[in-house]
Amino acid sequence: MAHRPALLGAPTLIAVLLWLSGWMSYKESYVVDGWDLGLRVPTDLQVYLLAGQRLNEGGLLYDAPLLGDLPFTYPPFAAGVFRWLATLSPDLATIIWQTGNFVALIAVIMLCFQERRRPVMFFAVLLAVGLFATEPIRGSFFYGQINLMLMLLVAADVLPRHHRFAGVGVGIAAGLKLTPAFFVIIFLVQRRFVAAAVSAATFLATVVAGFFIVPDAGAFWRSAVFDSGRVGVHENPGAQSIRSLLVRLGADSTLLWLALALVTTALTAFAAWFALRRGNRTVAMALTGIGACLVSPFSWFHHWVWIVPLTVAVIAGVASLIDARGILPAQLGALLTAGLVFIMMLPYVSGVLWPALAYPGPWISHPHPVWRLAYTGFGIAFILGYLGWARNSAISATKPAGSVS
Repeated sequence: MAHRPALLGAPTLIAVLLWLSGWMSYKESYVVDGWDLGLRVPTDLQVYLLAGQRLNEGGLLYDAPLLGDLPFTYPPFAAGVFRWLATLSPDLATIIWQTGNFVALIAVIMLCFQERRRPVMFFAVLLAVGLFATEPIRGSFFYGQINLMLMLLVAADVLPRHHRFAGVGVGIAAGLKLTPAFFVIIFLVQRRFVAAAVSAATFLATVVAGFFIVPDAGAFWRSAVFDSGRVGVHENPGAQSIRSLLVRLGADSTLLWLALALVTTALTAFAAWFALRRGNRTVAMALTGIGACLVSPFSWFHHWVWIVPLTVAVIAGVASLIDARGILPAQLGALLTAGLVFIMMLPYVSGVLWPALAYPGPWISHPHPVWRLAYTGFGIAFILGYLGWARNSAISATKPAGSVS
């Protein structure tokens, strides 16, 4: 087995992350009550717990909202997880849930590094803390969302080179929340049809199981699943999918959205194919996740957790180019890497870290129209940029020595 080196540029990256973590801690200490990450039961977790409580009491799940006007928007199978969680006190459930989110975040980072480099736990933890500087990660904890755990299920399924149960993780994730089904693309472009079939079969098993868990499971599959309005309104700037963007631009057309979604899906599949050909499953997963956020009928800003594997891919990729040149160039390369990640993450910056720039944050709607397109726009740019880079690299690799383009 080939030796995977640790990051030679780690000292510089660690210094940057320590500074960022310290600065974020300072900024968080000034967040007003209600927007802080204090010891409280987050809104979405409250909905999960109320769903579990209603089921434990023998009630229906999809007939009425659970918290204010917030309904339960997940498939029936997800309610099985929340039934157990609802047996705990809200405070204990919150501690377990948020701890699980943080562990999932670290585990995904470790799995991404495992593919190309020897993972370092201390660095992974620091990077996980540093990623609170982005709105998708902070938002996932602020609302008590499930997306980080879903990302771990997908990562455990698609990142290992050999996996006896490949497809199970994606199938379970899709059973908990439908959008991870998009990751079947990775199995299809790899021609791993057995894994694709396993993911489909696993998902169908969760559907069947849901009918034994939720009395009105049929209501979800008959109507609720087709009503994106139950998730939120497209006019909300926190909604970050192509569909929501079209609505806010005054171009709400189902036909146009479907056309753009099909094109985006095709581009995502090509980008994943190029990444997998180059042996980079982390990039394939990151771009597929971003593609899923783009084409989904509704994506909140905190669904964009796929910037995590993208960040790791950039760090590991640049380090691979620099490390062989020596220790000092490695530290300079680490500074270059930090700068590149900073630029790439600008649209996703946390409103706590940089309220004047953050969009969409819980405090402001950015006044500049072009910046309102950046959240989804950068996602599209990541896919197109990687496609262009990978294609040019492939062309250069096939040119005979001494040839001139």
